[in-house]
Amino acid sequence: MKNFLSSVIIFSFFAISCNPEPLVFSGVQGVKLEDVDIQKGNVAAELGLKIKNPNGFSVTVYSVDLDLILAGVSFGNVTLKDEFNIEKNSESVYPVKINAQLKDIMRSGPKIISAVLKKEAKVEVKGTVKAGHGIFKKDFPINFSQENVETEIAD
Repeated sequence: MKNFLSSVIIFSFFAISCNPEPLVFSGVQGVKLEDVDIQKGNVAAELGLKIKNPNGFSVTVYSVDLDLILAGVSFGNVTLKDEFNIEKNSESVYPVKINAQLKDIMRSGPKIISAVLKKEAKVEVKGTVKAGHGIFKKDFPINFSQENVETEIAD
């Protein structure tokens, strides 16, 4: 019984100490349209997302559940293509690779082409980011709008 109680106390202390502070999402440094797969109906893109991690440990981003609007065009609900790691006590721009459904943006092709030709657009991001350390994961809200974000098409 003593071993069980000790284990519970140690695990509780560990769980409390690993509870991450909220990540701070402070902007988008660029949007790069990478690939359009007509057969699969996918659009791959990369957001240069500026993220601050105030924690004393690195945090892994496991998934995103975001609504992305670029130049007034909804990309619908976008998902994370690859997990990535955010360094401890840092603020950097991370290349967040996302997938969107082609059907969600097909009607507004001219607006997207115009934004790419202008090389800048307004970007709105709203949703949640699931991140954590080890077995401890948490959803962090993200909600911001930013003007004059650099846009481009990958080579």
